[in-house]
Amino acid sequence: MPIFHLNVLVSLFFFTLIYYYLFHKPVLKKVTVAIAGITLALMLYFNNNIYEYPTVSNTSLSISLIILSLIYFYQLLNPLKYVEIEKQGLFWINAGVLFYSSVNIFLFMLLTQIPVDDRPNYYIINSITNIIANILFSVGLLCKPQKTT
Repeated sequence: MPIFHLNVLVSLFFFTLIYYYLFHKPVLKKVTVAIAGITLALMLYFNNNIYEYPTVSNTSLSISLIILSLIYFYQLLNPLKYVEIEKQGLFWINAGVLFYSSVNIFLFMLLTQIPVDDRPNYYIINSITNIIANILFSVGLLCKPQKTT
């Protein structure tokens, strides 16, 4: 289980950097750092045993990713000029982050409450959302970069 804790920390660091550089306004950059700091504090405070599944860490990471992706969608949808959003690669990548985080948040939250014998049935939810999110990431990576200015 320590690898799950490391995965959550690396994911928090990785997505914080991505969203920090995606936001144009300095206040949104500060909000990104603040959200990451709060998430990290929650992770460190509630994870007493490194050999247990990091339910609180995954849940707090999912909540922070949902908030950051919604803020990025707001930034994308409120430009001063018209932009074809469906041709923006980061739109699709952000949609994948939002989809994966919002669907799996309840699974991450309740995983320790599910009996061990029944968990493989619930991992199907994670597997399907992971496939869909990876398809959205692929679409985003295949989009040609568009001029936004």
